[in-house]
Amino acid sequence: MLTLLARSQGKAQGERIESAADHHWATWLAATSAVITYAFAVSMTVPFLSSLVALATSATSLVCAYTLPAWFTLLLLPDKVSRGEYYLCVALIPLSLLMSGTGFYSSVRVLAGEITGAILLRDRALAEVDCC
Repeated sequence: MLTLLARSQGKAQGERIESAADHHWATWLAATSAVITYAFAVSMTVPFLSSLVALATSATSLVCAYTLPAWFTLLLLPDKVSRGEYYLCVALIPLSLLMSGTGFYSSVRVLAGEITGAILLRDRALAEVDCC
């Protein structure tokens, strides 16, 4: 944004400014197409991708968003936070770990159910092929 603003001010100031975002449109299109194609290929070939993503997210999201900042606050700034903030951080750590563990358990159950369902479908299909 600042680069575009500086360039609009005049030729003398704007010509000296370079941006990492200055790319030819074909380069941008090729890179974007490659990323989209790769993401599509992965989503179509990896079985149960949504469950695997949910599993990884449940194990890391709450920990990174709540547990680590509260823990670092308690370790690095114990004297600089108020008593209320200190006790909130103390309460937040086990609560966020409990919620993360619950989400992880739920994701594992869903993934196990999907795998079990896929195995049952495969076995049923194989039984139909063998009997006929």
